[in-house]
Amino acid sequence: AIWGLSLAGFVLSIPVFFDVTFIILIPIGITIAAKINMKMCYVTGCLTIGATTAHCVVPPTPNPLAAADIFGFSLGTMLLVGLVVGFITVLVSDFIYIKIHNRGIWNEEKDVNHSSNVVAELVAARESSSNLKKPSFFVSLLPIIIPVICILFGTLGSAVFEESPVICSFLGNKLIAMLLGTLGAYLISLPYLGRDKFEACAGEALKSAGVVLLITGAGGSFSSVITATGIGDAIVGLLGTSTTSVIPAMFLAYFIGVIFRVAQGSGTVAGMTSMGIMATIAPAIGCHPVWIALACLSGGNSIGHVNDSGFWVATNMSGLTVSGGLKTYTLGSFISSVCIFVLAIIGALVIPL
Repeated sequence: AIWGLSLAGFVLSIPVFFDVTFIILIPIGITIAAKINMKMCYVTGCLTIGATTAHCVVPPTPNPLAAADIFGFSLGTMLLVGLVVGFITVLVSDFIYIKIHNRGIWNEEKDVNHSSNVVAELVAARESSSNLKKPSFFVSLLPIIIPVICILFGTLGSAVFEESPVICSFLGNKLIAMLLGTLGAYLISLPYLGRDKFEACAGEALKSAGVVLLITGAGGSFSSVITATGIGDAIVGLLGTSTTSVIPAMFLAYFIGVIFRVAQGSGTVAGMTSMGIMATIAPAIGCHPVWIALACLSGGNSIGHVNDSGFWVATNMSGLTVSGGLKTYTLGSFISSVCIFVLAIIGALVIPL
């Protein structure tokens, strides 16, 4: 059940952000934990692993979506590599995370916020909504599947034909793919929500999107400034790292992402900044730029702690203390980050160009 929850988090985080995925799925996780008498550390950590992994490496979330433009390769390549690497990462990371917690690092007295009633409220909300009319499983997946199919369709067209057909280029455009996914979500949800609730949900989504656009735009602008001013080359030169050697370059990309993630909290800004720096030297590195992008993205997904909004979402929604959040959200995201980085190195060495 816990592995299924983690994979559900991975799938749902492909078109939406970590916070939204966690809020949607944590009531299910809490219900599962109550029924099988499992500690919350397993639920929160494994759900974090699934959701943060997809958010980190699978378009159309902002960082992997921007990676293709920053490094100059096909968005379909990022999607295919991200799906494969992400799926393997979730399975391996869940296994490692569960083994660590099986050794008894969890302290129920210190790591659970016993004054919080969030668990009881979420279980009650989950049970009260169980009788509501809902779309079928396949129909519910359509808003997730539509953008993925459109992006793959565009990549397939450019791979099969010398000149990509107009329809392939049109559907493969990231803006069109996201627009069709959004329209699909609207059309599917309208009959089940009703007009008033539908408009309220759309309004809430737009409010959340505004903050995301500001953060993503700031991160992209920051990386563009770094690229245009040559700061990236200066940083690499000061570190004295050979920019033509794959392994040192991959470690450099990863640790730049880690430094920015720990310092300012936002994985989006950390990933964008790391990619902006590495984009200036990527052509000299003897591997496909998608592996450099994965190293940057994994570093930006590494150590989320108290200056990260996702940390507080996971901690508060799970009824945990700060120490509980560090042992679940922080540990889970760090394990998945290392797994993505290791797979990126393997890919860079085995599939260089």
